[in-house]
Amino acid sequence: MTWLNNLATLQYHASLLGDRDRVDRFREAIHEVVQPGDVVVDIGTGTGLLAYFACQAGAARVFAIEQGPIVNLARELALLNRFAGRVEFFNDLSYRVVLPEPADVLITETLWNFGMGEGMVGYLVDARRRFLKPGARVIPAAVELHVAPVQSDRLYAQLHDRPPDRHGVDLSPVRHYMVNNVHMPHLDASGFLSRSARLLGSELDESAMPDFDATVSVAVTKAGVLHGICGWFCARLAPGVVLGTEPPSTDSSWAHAFFPVQNPVGVLPGDEIAIRIDTADNGSLWRWRTDVRRGRRVVAAYDQTSSSGFPADRGVASGAPRTTLDGEVVGWVLQAMDGTRNIAQLEDAVLERFGSRFHQPEEAVRLVRETVKEHGR
Repeated sequence: MTWLNNLATLQYHASLLGDRDRVDRFREAIHEVVQPGDVVVDIGTGTGLLAYFACQAGAARVFAIEQGPIVNLARELALLNRFAGRVEFFNDLSYRVVLPEPADVLITETLWNFGMGEGMVGYLVDARRRFLKPGARVIPAAVELHVAPVQSDRLYAQLHDRPPDRHGVDLSPVRHYMVNNVHMPHLDASGFLSRSARLLGSELDESAMPDFDATVSVAVTKAGVLHGICGWFCARLAPGVVLGTEPPSTDSSWAHAFFPVQNPVGVLPGDEIAIRIDTADNGSLWRWRTDVRRGRRVVAAYDQTSSSGFPADRGVASGAPRTTLDGEVVGWVLQAMDGTRNIAQLEDAVLERFGSRFHQPEEAVRLVRETVKEHGR
């Protein structure tokens, strides 16, 4: 299956390179922010394009960090375009990288379809502490999350109504799990049931937090059926340079986030829809709550989470104990030791999910190794 993985990786990065708005806005921001002689760090460099833009802007040295195998193509591109002398690649998670000197500028294009969902803020928090000089500049500088309730008959039918039961076999659990996941379609504003609303705005400075909990209410403007919440982002890359994915944005390499409701809800103009979305574990777990009110009457209220989006072993607990952070990590590692991941892959996954919550990433790595040593074989 390696060739399929390689092809998928190439296709994904080709879509990023082909996204003209993404490429042009980031290049514009980099040329505005990076100054001649700067040391730059690029987290999630991919093919290295943003690192090469930093070189064009005058950076003396660029540390390009990329966990995936695409880094081999990045090295080839750097050599071909004569940037190899200024760009140094690190093939690892940024949590585990130690740079030879602090940087003046941080660039990261780890924006997810809903802005903060690829662990971007967690990487940024760690990078500010370990990689950057005081007063260092960051691209992007801020991100906003926007939402709108949406009717999408075709999309929801794919999630809620399929697959149908087959030959007397009840397949309803599949449908249940489908509507408890965040999906990534391209949506059109024609299905919006209200005006869009700003859910959250975050400066990506020292105050930025890896997770968030935000609520907004909107008033329904047209009758229809509520199938879920559409989400997108608007990022301020630099002063005067903005990159957004507001629907339809069909040419964007980013799709939209779709948070389905448990069951479709008929809505009328004047109804109020309260939307609350929060994350945990550096954006790896999502929870969305949707309340529909008509006057004083609650028409529907749903509380959904991506942790219920796939079947898992569920033990029976007495009382209401809560695990410590170490307990969460150990529990996750024990489930993940299914013979399909080596120790390095387990470490990578734990750093991605929990790394920002440890004072030092090495603490998470140590815990993984101790768990494997004690309970693995």
